Amino acid sequence: DKFTWKASNHRLYNLNVHTVVIDPKRPEIIYAGGDGGVYKSTNEGNEWVEKNVGLSNPLVRVLTIDPNNPARLYAGCFGSGGLFISDDGGESWKGVGGELATLQITSIVIAPNQPDIIYLGTWEKGVYKSEDRGMSFYPVNTGLTNLNIRDIAGVGSETIYAAVEGGVFKSEDEGKNWELKKEVLLNPHIRTLLIDPEQPDIIYAGTWIGGVY
Repeated sequence: DKFTWKASNHRLYNLNVHTVVIDPKRPEIIYAGGDGGVYKSTNEGNEWVEKNVGLSNPLVRVLTIDPNNPARLYAGCFGSGGLFISDDGGESWKGVGGELATLQITSIVIAPNQPDIIYLGTWEKGVYKSEDRGMSFYPVNTGLTNLNIRDIAGVGSETIYAAVEGGVFKSEDEGKNWELKKEVLLNPHIRTLLIDPEQPDIIYAGTWIGGVY
């Protein structure tokens, strides 16, 4: 079937957008994150409103919505780094303190059916895990030989995949230990991962130059 694209940028004042997420319970609500922070649309992208109160770093690389509570969002930032949490649909943000305040966040995964468990992919610092809905995090990097995480993806709470420049690492014990799984990839320069929600044994990898596996 043929389809067409059209720009949906009304009042989107910074056009460098890195991440877009949709409210799973109200699909007319969309969030866009990028070099201008977070923007929100309540009418399917026809108009945007800036939502950066408390977001001290506007360089947003990734947004994630809690599927069980869509008013709760997580924003991972680059540049000076940081993880920010909103509990009111983006109306206000609060930064997570400690080491995370300076980490450059590349990906955020909430464990399916266990929203207390969150995994972060970071640049240069590997994978971090929270068991209290993002209030505190600790590193889970045993076996990771490359700490520059491009993307992470999860199946349940135990099985996690982490993409790096050298391939894909897999953990089957909630991030405690990792093993490199690159033997099936002709191009190990992974940029993004996607797990089939209906058949979680099927995983897609987007690569630099090499296309999709």
